[in-house]
Amino acid sequence: MVRNKSDAGFEAIFFLSEHRVFRQMLKSEFEALLDGYVGLSDMADTEAHVVHVFLSPQLKITALVFFTIYFDEDGRADPEWNLPVEKMAAKGGSGPDLGGGPIRLACRSQCPINWHQTELWDPSMKAGANDFQAIRKAVDENRLGFEVVAPKPEKETPPPARAPSKKKSAPPPVLDEEEIPLLSADAEEEDSAPLDDEVEVSRDNPEHRTKIARTLKAQRLRIKTLENYKNDELAEQAREFRISAQQSKHQLQELEQSLERFKLHKEQLEKKLSDRNEQFLALQDRMADQSTLVAELQKKLRGTENIEQEREEATTLRAELLIVKEQLDKRNEDLKARDEVLDQLRSELEDLKESYDELRNEGSLFEKLHELDVVFMAYHPGAGHVTIPFVDIKRYANNPTGYVASKCYVKEEDYLHWLEHYESPVCQHRTASGDVCGTPLSVVHAPSEFKPEYSDRCVVHRKKF
Repeated sequence: MVRNKSDAGFEAIFFLSEHRVFRQMLKSEFEALLDGYVGLSDMADTEAHVVHVFLSPQLKITALVFFTIYFDEDGRADPEWNLPVEKMAAKGGSGPDLGGGPIRLACRSQCPINWHQTELWDPSMKAGANDFQAIRKAVDENRLGFEVVAPKPEKETPPPARAPSKKKSAPPPVLDEEEIPLLSADAEEEDSAPLDDEVEVSRDNPEHRTKIARTLKAQRLRIKTLENYKNDELAEQAREFRISAQQSKHQLQELEQSLERFKLHKEQLEKKLSDRNEQFLALQDRMADQSTLVAELQKKLRGTENIEQEREEATTLRAELLIVKEQLDKRNEDLKARDEVLDQLRSELEDLKESYDELRNEGSLFEKLHELDVVFMAYHPGAGHVTIPFVDIKRYANNPTGYVASKCYVKEEDYLHWLEHYESPVCQHRTASGDVCGTPLSVVHAPSEFKPEYSDRCVVHRKKF
């Protein structure tokens, strides 16, 4: 359905995520969202990054306002949100040329109203993850159905008469195509190139002077945005380091407490062992007394005249000896079991000491690597050689695929889909019989440009976006 200016005006609301536009709506639809008439269930309990896009009748971007808005648990927009978007767009500073001349830009690094700075966000201008490119691409697709108004032809006016001059004026230089600013190495080299010739030409060429002024403004915006990104990254790294240090400290405290408990248990076992040793010595003394008694009884049996009485006494003595022997065997078994328990506890205590020493040595090793500014590097398809800072080593080791996906500014699931397409670029559509179509496809080399069920489908089975 084609919409003209009277329906909704030339204003659009874009929702961005992972440096791509995933939802678009008209201004009237966004106002209904703010009034609470509708909600977004998929945005529940999230802070959305939104762009208010102002367009010309020829569907050229004239102004952009980058702001954030919170959606509650029911997907309802924050009722207290009241950002003067139109006023900020009117007062916004100069931005890049997106096809219709320099735009008016309001973002966190370039906020025309200071007390609203915390409610804005900075667009990314990195190669492969440029928010300006995503916005211009969405405007060119025109999914909201704006009716493009053809520009009015300008009336031809005869050129004013000029006095004859012997010196011919130099023709104005042809301007290059508009380029969206990118935070890349090429842009930095261009910025550092000498401008002496350009400054000399700009004295007689107002257009060139205007172009240089625009370039300088774009570079200031790049530098300020880059500084904000750097500060945010440093703050995040410092937070992760504090969390890691706190966890290591907590683990060390737990190990120290476990070591204290084992020491106490060891002291209790040593006390029990000492008591058992005393009992064993007392038992040995009793056995010696019993042996003496048996010897005396045997002597008495040999010297007595009453054989029957001697036999009865001998039987009684044998029974007592058997009882004493059983007691001694039981005591020996108890002592043997106690020695086994003590050996096991000593082994566990030695293992605990070794684990404690290894943990302390590992902590010192990591501190040494951190002091030496050691940096790790790994190669992954779609991201190339990825430099892994010291603070990200654990996160990369726990989930390499998720870490690489974040470097490509895509979700881990989308990166796995792209990797499957990259390794086997054929149509993945399954027919009614369950067979894969298998038509060869062109490889999408950038994960951020891969669209599931579109880039991995042939023209026949491709879904429309």
